[in-house]
Amino acid sequence: MLTFYESAAGAFADGRFGVDIVKHGHEVTVRYFTQSRRVPLPPSSSPDVFVPRAYYQAFPKRAACFPFSFTRTFDRAKFSRIPGNVWIQFLARKRDERWCELIMAQYDAYLSGVPNPSSFSLFRRVQEWAAVKINEIAGWAEGGVIIPQTEQKEQEDGFQVSIRIAIQEDRRSRMPLIRFVEALLSPLADMNEFEVVSTSKRLLSYMEERTFSPEDKRDFLLCTSEIRAFFPDAIYEDEPLLLEHVPEEIATEEIRTPRADILPAAPVEESEKPDVEAEQSKRKLEKAMRKIGILDGKLEVVSMVKGPTLQQITVKLPRGMKFNDLSRQRMNLQTELGKEEITITQGSQPGTAALLFPRDTRDIVWLEPILASEAFQQYTKEHDLAFVAGVDIIGQPIFDSLTRFHYALVTGAKGGGKTEFTMGMLYTLLSYNSPDMLQVTIIDPKRIDFSFFNIGFPHITGVITDTEEAIETLEGLTDEMEERYEQLEKAGVRSPKAYREKTKQSMPYKVVLVDEYADLFIQDKSVEEFIVRLGNKARACGIFVILCTQRPSADIVTGKIKGNFLTRFCFNLPAHSDYHTVFGKQMNPCLLGKGDGLAMIEGKNGYIRFQSPLLAGNETELEKKLSALKERWVNTRDQEEKDQEEQMAKLLAYIEQTGETRIREIQKYMGVRTVVAQDMMQKLVLKGALLAPDEKNPRYRLAKSENNMT
Repeated sequence: MLTFYESAAGAFADGRFGVDIVKHGHEVTVRYFTQSRRVPLPPSSSPDVFVPRAYYQAFPKRAACFPFSFTRTFDRAKFSRIPGNVWIQFLARKRDERWCELIMAQYDAYLSGVPNPSSFSLFRRVQEWAAVKINEIAGWAEGGVIIPQTEQKEQEDGFQVSIRIAIQEDRRSRMPLIRFVEALLSPLADMNEFEVVSTSKRLLSYMEERTFSPEDKRDFLLCTSEIRAFFPDAIYEDEPLLLEHVPEEIATEEIRTPRADILPAAPVEESEKPDVEAEQSKRKLEKAMRKIGILDGKLEVVSMVKGPTLQQITVKLPRGMKFNDLSRQRMNLQTELGKEEITITQGSQPGTAALLFPRDTRDIVWLEPILASEAFQQYTKEHDLAFVAGVDIIGQPIFDSLTRFHYALVTGAKGGGKTEFTMGMLYTLLSYNSPDMLQVTIIDPKRIDFSFFNIGFPHITGVITDTEEAIETLEGLTDEMEERYEQLEKAGVRSPKAYREKTKQSMPYKVVLVDEYADLFIQDKSVEEFIVRLGNKARACGIFVILCTQRPSADIVTGKIKGNFLTRFCFNLPAHSDYHTVFGKQMNPCLLGKGDGLAMIEGKNGYIRFQSPLLAGNETELEKKLSALKERWVNTRDQEEKDQEEQMAKLLAYIEQTGETRIREIQKYMGVRTVVAQDMMQKLVLKGALLAPDEKNPRYRLAKSENNMT
């Protein structure tokens, strides 16, 4: 029996084929379809199942020359756990033999040093010219590494592809559903990955007709090996696959899957490289120790571990050598190995030493694969305001929660990675928390770094660049802190979370990011007073401060500040004294820049060497990510307001028809809690549709009826 792919792509030179995945209630239908040049494609019956409210498309984030996985496929078992009603359509059509010309042109540009080549030849030539000039100025000839999958991709058949998503859910439920769909697509990521973007309702007619739309990208091109991932079964149009029904609790268990655009997984061909690199490092270390006269026999290695930036080799001390003897040879080892820094510490076993040094080639740590990991997903279910710090020296992710410790101090000179770290933290907070749960204020005296966030996020109350306004904002927060404590005291609770649960009223977390604190302090030293006041007691009422500076000198980051900023993330600094100011002890970690950091986290022992993650490869990618995230929250809020207006109109019509205004009856009719019913009635009073109870009339009544009587 032919597989579906062989039947569709092999028989129809220019026909369309694809799959409709429809989740409605507890039932999932997976229906494959094909079309030849002579037989029209049957229209989809999916729109009869539910009425879509929002539309999205999934596109590759990188150029077509960067491949998706050749081996992984959809996990179809997860279709039944999609948290809502959704219709996903995958559509493909075969391209002629010239399809690979674009792939080859982009791949050549990539090998010449262009990180993400454009689909347009003119722009691509500009990119190549710029890459050449940059390499000439920098004095190196850096190009992309060979990608075997791309070279294989050029030899296979090519297909133009479109991935469409139609959603029935309201705004409040839409974001978790989109996150789940992104998680479904994540196994297909390799050197390329998908991003899901909002589109217009015009997409529905193209989904119904199973045709390509003007919004579809002509450069969304997959080869035979890539496209098989979407068609793992031998299923035909007349053989729909119905997955089994599942209980409600199972169907919604992944509702908090993170909002993450999954970035590249390591290519399969590179799985052997860590062992090769470790073996080479071992031989180099053994040779260096022999050359400086501290090793006669064979070097006995206890363990070798590797992270994205650093490598650690634990060795057994040679016979007759003490740990101090090896430590004194640190500079000689650095010289022989050609490393700018080597750290030698005692090993975990008796008679061993651990040597930590930079890798020859560093790996990029992307933020979003960590956000998509099961460990982080579970952590967000258990902790509010979760964020990712990065990965440790062996590549294990490090994440924490702002609610778990006192405030965070982030330091680092230009190029160290401080700004990228804080941007990643903000992105994570904005991804996981609704505007009702989180409000963010950014103080950015430099007016540049955080301007990317000043695009209308409903969470962000302002990006403040003026010093006087910044001081007023911090003073206002100290006043709000006192007001919050009064609210908590009246409600008889101790935290904003308990306040929300008990009163059903809003008290969102507030995060204040202060960038370039040193500049603020130099211009107005009163800023320290407000930071200290917030540091002393604002955390318990849900206000958190992240303080950033390039210059952590002792006269700026004083003891008053450090007393409450017990969690500290430090990146490369110019002077040893700066590290002493940050950590309170003499040390020189010799951080390598570009995200290589040292952390002291409240509640955790010792210092943690880590590599911070990167959110985007360039400013264009950053803008796209932030814009897409902002649009989703804006659309969610707009739909919530629309849904609320519809509910209010429904309630008013009921009151006009029945004259019923008793809260208990309103609650039953609207299917809401008593406190929500009371709130809805109060809103109708504020709109002038109802009159509130008074001494003469103990019930709500229609305002227009009262006016008619008079």
